[in-house]
Amino acid sequence: MGDPKRSLRTGFAALLVIGSVAVLSSQASATNPPKFQGSAPGQVTCTFAGKMSFSPPLTNSGGGTNPSIVTGKESDCSTSNGAVSITKATVSGSFASSPIVCAGPASTSASATLTTKWKGAVNGTIGETSYAGTAKFTDSTASFSGADLTDGDNFQQGLAFPGNGTTSTVNGSFPAVAPNGALSVVNITSGAISSGCSKGSGLKSIKLSGTIIDGSVTANAVSCCVTAPSSPNIVPLEPGYNLPDPAMVSTSSTTAQVYTTESFETGISFYNIPSYSVDLTNDTYGPIHDALPAPPSWYGSPNYLFAPTVRFIDGQYVMLFAASPGSNALCIGEATSSDGLVFQAVNSFELCTPGYSNYDPQLYVDPNDGSVWVFYSLETNSFPGQIEAQQLSADASSLVGSPSTLLSYSQVESINPNEGSAPFLENPSFVADPGNGYGFDLIDALGTFNGNHTYATIDVPCTSESGGCQPSLAQLMMGPTYGDDSGSASLLNDSSPNGNLVIWDQYIDGIRMDFLGPTSSQ
Repeated sequence: MGDPKRSLRTGFAALLVIGSVAVLSSQASATNPPKFQGSAPGQVTCTFAGKMSFSPPLTNSGGGTNPSIVTGKESDCSTSNGAVSITKATVSGSFASSPIVCAGPASTSASATLTTKWKGAVNGTIGETSYAGTAKFTDSTASFSGADLTDGDNFQQGLAFPGNGTTSTVNGSFPAVAPNGALSVVNITSGAISSGCSKGSGLKSIKLSGTIIDGSVTANAVSCCVTAPSSPNIVPLEPGYNLPDPAMVSTSSTTAQVYTTESFETGISFYNIPSYSVDLTNDTYGPIHDALPAPPSWYGSPNYLFAPTVRFIDGQYVMLFAASPGSNALCIGEATSSDGLVFQAVNSFELCTPGYSNYDPQLYVDPNDGSVWVFYSLETNSFPGQIEAQQLSADASSLVGSPSTLLSYSQVESINPNEGSAPFLENPSFVADPGNGYGFDLIDALGTFNGNHTYATIDVPCTSESGGCQPSLAQLMMGPTYGDDSGSASLLNDSSPNGNLVIWDQYIDGIRMDFLGPTSSQ
């Protein structure tokens, strides 16, 4: 979770995310490779320009009851799979009726179906077959169950589909099933709706512009990375609690303890580090208590305590957390416990970076050599963040060497299809992944934290704890349509995605609720 004093605004970069499956292929000739035919794999990012028309024209008293036609073109495309190139694409389709009305203006619940036709080539290997030359890609057909009208920068507006609480499904190229089949958020020229609605002839059409990203939500050009749960459990917390940035640790073979960012229950209690137990055999949850009654001595005002992380290290439970030392910047502090329930602050531990905030620490114990690491986000209000790795001593009480930068925002900014207007790279988590071809997975939150489908979770394969991350292979683990601002993902153990559990938070009726479910490596 980032600095609470940030200005969080709704972004509206035009985007679309679609999934992928295996492609049709034929046996390649040694001397004359075949031309590719079938569903395009990987991910593609294109510039989009188009328009939407209304019938009858929209006025302050109605209109738009017939299908609203959408047409447009895509250009300047780049792909994540080096074998695939897209030269251009056309988009066509319609909403069942107008997705907006003049009154407000506001959005409606109109559904939509859009088809994208692709032109391009495949020169390289897809699956186990080598191809060369112009390809015949299957059209992408995306179906949306609704749309939202959003506010953006410079007093513009955006149209997001699917909207909050609605779903999308895609067939053909880049296919994916609901709820996270596709996402598109397109800019609308400033004042176009209100000025058009006020005309005597009404609003006949509006221009749309932005970026479209088509690609895999759960797979990329490599076999790697952590998959999100298909049917997660929502944690039934006590009413009134807002508990973001959850992290958990095993306390027995059948139980775990969860810790979250500071919170309170209105009129009842305030907790520095809220914590609750989880019975992993029957999905029951214990009452909330404060795991850190007394912060470290250097803790000051403003009172910020963020994103705890706990691991059992050298015979005791060790907690790291982000805390304010008496300014808007944050440092990382430490506490220890014999039972994982109530922790005592270690006043001598304070990890700070002058001029920056150290956010969202994540403890990690290498399952092979036992080395201890902390991963954290380094950021400011004007710097969108980078992920740092710092080795710790065997008992996690001191630093070993200097930190290494694993990933920066600029390397992965295009991965979230709707990152919003104030995006950050933060909330790192790390897990060994022997089957991904690189050895490890770095999981991060990317986007604008504001409850408007602009915050997502990404996965990047890495070769070690101190570096070798592959931003070109980054992919969405939980996209903006997986839930409303799904982020702050943390794993139960560090050894592998397979047989593991992931916990994260997302908005439910304005409250950050915790979700828990199994994960695996794909």
